[in-house]
Amino acid sequence: MFRNRRIFLAALAAAGLCIAQDRRAAPRIDVEQYTIDAEISPNTQTLEAKATVRFVPADNNITSASFELNNALNVSRVVDEQGKPISASRSQQDFSVRLSFEAPLPKGKPVTVTFYYDGKLTGKEDSPVYGITFAAIHPEISYLMYPARWFPVSGYTTDRFAASLHVTVPMGFSLLATGFDTHQTSGDKNVYDVKFEKPSFPGSIAVVKGPPVKVQSEGVTTALYFRGPEADMAEPYGQETGKIMAYFTGVLGLPPYANLTVVETEAGAPNGYAAPGLIFLAPRGIGRQTNSKLLANQIARQWWLRGLCRDVVDRAQQRGGGHGNAASRRDGGVAHHRQRAHHPIGAAGRFFAGIVGADRLQGRLGDEHAAARSGRREVFQNTQDFSRAV
Repeated sequence: MFRNRRIFLAALAAAGLCIAQDRRAAPRIDVEQYTIDAEISPNTQTLEAKATVRFVPADNNITSASFELNNALNVSRVVDEQGKPISASRSQQDFSVRLSFEAPLPKGKPVTVTFYYDGKLTGKEDSPVYGITFAAIHPEISYLMYPARWFPVSGYTTDRFAASLHVTVPMGFSLLATGFDTHQTSGDKNVYDVKFEKPSFPGSIAVVKGPPVKVQSEGVTTALYFRGPEADMAEPYGQETGKIMAYFTGVLGLPPYANLTVVETEAGAPNGYAAPGLIFLAPRGIGRQTNSKLLANQIARQWWLRGLCRDVVDRAQQRGGGHGNAASRRDGGVAHHRQRAHHPIGAAGRFFAGIVGADRLQGRLGDEHAAARSGRREVFQNTQDFSRAV
């Protein structure tokens, strides 16, 4: 009886997530593809980029379209497919760039626009989420996460898209991004081409120095880029990542990416953030003992990022008969406890709850998701602020 109730609750949570997504107002445009050409200069902490966006109008005869872009980045011009300038206006209050078209855009006909922009990202600039750093360029580590809006974003967290990245970094630096295709040298620079062909929420990258620590566990190879005091935590985190991946594979099916890359960010960044195939962890989140709850929550998001809600209710019902110890059944947590068998629906249920709003488990992890749901810029100074907001 208790187990069946947990199965029902997990399925209900999954259904609620899917329904919530379906009930969102349809965006005026549907972004299909980003093609981004960017040069990152760690020593000067600057980004210079050109972003070509292909979108399809969702409404008939629209005359404008709005994108979100980090206020630290300055747009020099926006042009159409023929190179003709498009009128663009900035709003610092909501981080938006509004495009005004001379002629109405017919519904369903693809449109391509190109943004040229540049700026300095030290991590101290005004962030789309006040008090949390999602982008910073430093000589020792650079990271540009999707929530930072380091490229023009439409339909934040709701409009999945494909992307092609052409990223140039100085010699001695490497680019971290899932979907890595090619790497070549050009003079004193390294050039990377990355393709994300399946629509999701790509666009989170890191630039690092030196090789990773590679850890094999449960058939999973994890590349970890930890620095300073956290460097000796790479091995235990790699071991735990393999165990968690194996567990969720049994619950949710094959993962979108067989192996993961985990990169340490810095103080002020979110404790954890998941991008397709890539996980960002702040020093506070890493700690001096393996933070299994934080790590499991980020790994679980790998399935959500590919659009799990299409079949998750059926999967929850089918997998609900597993066995687990009493503690894991009571907790129902997504946290992976070493050397224990978990109740599958308990883990899946917490996973869905985490997506909907239980990110308070890791402090500031879900601040940006909550802000997106509210439809306005939120200010979260600490974990308690976020918990009250959710």
